[in-house]
Amino acid sequence: MYEHAEVLHEGPHNRVTRAWRLADRLPVVIKQLRGAWPGPRELARFRREYDMLASLDGAGAPKPIAFELHDGVAQIVMEQLPGVS
Repeated sequence: MYEHAEVLHEGPHNRVTRAWRLADRLPVVIKQLRGAWPGPRELARFRREYDMLASLDGAGAPKPIAFELHDGVAQIVMEQLPGVS
């Protein structure tokens, strides 16, 4: 579970928010697909995005922490990098 703090980006296909993981107050960024229960293609594309981020292992991009389906909404949870968005 997460406590959402601020929306960083909101587009037609996704929303990116700054948040804190409730379990340990870890600051994270969450990218969510807009709309519940995405189709198989959209979900596969989003999963590939997570896999690509994981393969970079933090080299030039935030490290992904989790790929989740929460209440039908797909989301990628990433480390929050220091700096201003």
